[in-house]
Amino acid sequence: TGDYWRSWYDSPTFKEDLESLFKQLEPLYQNLHAFVRRKLYDYYGSKYINLKGPIPAHLL
Repeated sequence: TGDYWRSWYDSPTFKEDLESLFKQLEPLYQNLHAFVRRKLYDYYGSKYINLKGPIPAHLL
């Protein structure tokens, strides 16, 4: 399925372009995730939010 969807794009380096873009955006994503997790921790406390773990999906 993934190969079929990628075939819609004309770029021969489409997969590499996406990987490069993801590497550029990853620090922003990590900082945003940490910010949201901290705000949820401040609101809900340690009973519901682990500052070192994932954000519970039901709180998003």
